[in-house]
Amino acid sequence: MISRLFLLALLPALCSCSIPGPPRMAVGSCVDLADCESIYPQGHWQFVHLIEFQLPNGTGGTVIGITVIEGNAVQCALTTTEGMTLFEAEDGDTLKILQAVPPFDKPGFAEGLMADVRAIFLQPPGAPVCGALADERRTCRFRQQDGKLTDILPEPDARKCFRIITWSADHRQTRIITAKDCRQQDGYRQARSLTLNSSGIKNYTLKMSLINAEQLSPPRE
Repeated sequence: MISRLFLLALLPALCSCSIPGPPRMAVGSCVDLADCESIYPQGHWQFVHLIEFQLPNGTGGTVIGITVIEGNAVQCALTTTEGMTLFEAEDGDTLKILQAVPPFDKPGFAEGLMADVRAIFLQPPGAPVCGALADERRTCRFRQQDGKLTDILPEPDARKCFRIITWSADHRQTRIITAKDCRQQDGYRQARSLTLNSSGIKNYTLKMSLINAEQLSPPRE
């Protein structure tokens, strides 16, 4: 078990390779913005997921992920299936590592983990450019100040969920997040299944199955 968990601690440090950049988008009106925004929870939430990870060589393992979000602040913990805490951190204005047992204290692990969590649960800042790709898929594209891009592709049927694709500032794809088995809850497309594929020479896959989702407080008016 520990040897498998060691592999998870190395995941965020894996580098990306050069692949084609973001696809061209025919810019249109943002009539689909509400659908794009609906993939992100609003207010104060706690999520518990069973997380299965896998590396290209077939090795992998399973942990429990506990995520709490409120505004731009994120708290995250990883435990074994038996309940032992392996990692815990909070990230608001600054990243604070509260607990990290070896090998989860490796440089870059906390930053990489929080980046994945934010990509899944927090809407990128700023206003998007909306339109359609060459295959006519509706897209909301957020461009951050550092040049990174986030493409959100909501399905017309909310139950079919959505995809999120992120790009580095030098136009390399960094991750694809695919959501399945969604249900609507107060305008929020809550996915029961999430798969995160990290792009790169030594890419990794995280499969997240929702155990519990609890809204701790609604959004502030």
